[in-house]
Amino acid sequence: LGITALWISAPYDNNNKKVVYNDVPNTAYHGYWARDFKRPEEHFGTWGDFDALVHDAHSLDLKIIIDWAPNHTGPADPLDTSFAERGVLYDNGRFVGDYVNDTRRLFHDNGGIVDWNDRYESKYMNIADLADLVQTNAEVHHLLRDSLDLWHNTISMAFV
Repeated sequence: LGITALWISAPYDNNNKKVVYNDVPNTAYHGYWARDFKRPEEHFGTWGDFDALVHDAHSLDLKIIIDWAPNHTGPADPLDTSFAERGVLYDNGRFVGDYVNDTRRLFHDNGGIVDWNDRYESKYMNIADLADLVQTNAEVHHLLRDSLDLWHNTISMAFV
């Protein structure tokens, strides 16, 4: 078939609570409601499972491509403090902050996008209720950079 790479969903830890939209419960097994960019999503497996996947793929001359969505964490609603996990952010298991109680400006607290044609809104507001991270905040920047390095190094180590 000519396959040279395996592209996987974002493998980091996700929000674990159901979120109801239009009377339909949703969950975040898909990888795009991040809560801890440095831990693997438990529904995908452990670090050991990920290492085995990478090793097996590389033994078949397949590259691993990780989908990466560092723009946001999980759903948050400042008017409903019980909503999901409030866009919570962890750093390898250590609580960093959440969208509702954002005293350190980790998130763009601008609400959701109303005008999808407005470039400002698409850059600085929440997409689909997902808590938009301030990547220019030094703490957020370093956390995201370190987590990307962690996953990249894990993939690269399989070549050794």
